[in-house]
Amino acid sequence: MIKALLILLLNLFNFWIVVRFRKANYISQFAARKIMHITTALGCLVAVVILSQYWYATVCLFFVLFYFALHFGKKTRVLDSENHKSLGVPLYPVGLAIMSIFLWDNRIIHILGILVLGIPDSLGAVVEEWVKPYASKYSRLIKFLVYYALTASLLIFGLSLPLALGVGLFLAVVESVSPYGFDNLTVPIAFAISILILNVV
Repeated sequence: MIKALLILLLNLFNFWIVVRFRKANYISQFAARKIMHITTALGCLVAVVILSQYWYATVCLFFVLFYFALHFGKKTRVLDSENHKSLGVPLYPVGLAIMSIFLWDNRIIHILGILVLGIPDSLGAVVEEWVKPYASKYSRLIKFLVYYALTASLLIFGLSLPLALGVGLFLAVVESVSPYGFDNLTVPIAFAISILILNVV
């Protein structure tokens, strides 16, 4: 319980720091969301190692309730997308919880799933924003390719090369067609289903 409380407090502190930086206009809404994505994923890697499945799920549930309460209470506007329609922030811990339910018994695959949720989308979005002024017509395609390359590269550490390329492509397609932050839910579900179908766990 002490370890779970420590993880919870560290994640809350991370959230507070990012919000403070955003309110002070040190970072944009876009940057704040992507920083939260990556730092939360890295924090989850620690949690997976030191917590039991029960306490990990409990922490995830807390943040599901916490972020949904903030979102519908209109308190996370500093992290929401500019049109305020995205549910990406509150759906993020839902995705993490789903993977913990289905992938917990295979530690490597579970860790890779967390990294896939946290890193390719964030870095792909950064590249997309960077190329927009120069090649706006192809920015979405470039993000798709970056996402696919990063996802497949991560999955190679737990799957064979053909499976990594295939599952990576599937996840890239799912991510690209999921609007309003729903990729934080659909990608973990798609990843868990893929792994279960392939009987990797």
